[in-house]
Amino acid sequence: HGLTIWLYPSIEILISRLENEKEHRPLISGLSNAELKKFIEQKMEERAPFYDKASLKLTQENIDFYSLIKSLKYAQDAQ
Repeated sequence: HGLTIWLYPSIEILISRLENEKEHRPLISGLSNAELKKFIEQKMEERAPFYDKASLKLTQENIDFYSLIKSLKYAQDAQ
């Protein structure tokens, strides 16, 4: 058994990361930004039941190193 972590950025963060990489990613290469948003929302919804099984879920956009370490230690101690 191990510690699983779900790093869950917002849809907006994912769009900003992917919109300039579309030509390098076949699944999203021909999508407009509106279509990209819908695609990401759909994939997140499909994957949520699996991601939700993670031991630790981090939803904060800009978590600092100290907070991350503290969350990891807390999650590990809780197992």
